[in-house]
Amino acid sequence: MQNDSHTCTILVVHARSITTFVDSLAAIKNDLVCHNTDQIFLVHVPMTINSDPNSCFKEIYRRYEKVTHRTNYNRIQALAYAFYMESNLWNNRSLVTEPIGDNQVKTFKQVFYLFTICRYKQIYQTYRLKVKNFNDINKENFAELVDFCEQQRNV
Repeated sequence: MQNDSHTCTILVVHARSITTFVDSLAAIKNDLVCHNTDQIFLVHVPMTINSDPNSCFKEIYRRYEKVTHRTNYNRIQALAYAFYMESNLWNNRSLVTEPIGDNQVKTFKQVFYLFTICRYKQIYQTYRLKVKNFNDINKENFAELVDFCEQQRNV
């Protein structure tokens, strides 16, 4: 008689990445819950009250492109810069002339909106969330994430 059952052992360190593959929305929600109180180091953003919004946006976008380049990808900095680019656009849309694609604008808006609800500092406590996750998310799932963040804020 042949045994057709197969088992495998998965190391705990790999279990989180498998969860991401199986249910990416659940993995994103997990990243939006504050898990630790480790010291965080904020990303420096070249934006001051008296600065020209267009030049600030260009500088932040330049830094965003640098940290999203394949050779030196930094997901935390990419999320922080996406947040601040939309913050700049939100307050100064008519003054920013840098050409960016509609998909990037959508992504920056979603990052900004979600981390405004969850608190900006939550960006620094995520484990695997990337800007790319916001590119792939549909309206219904984003609405679910917003509801989730609002519930977490009220807990």
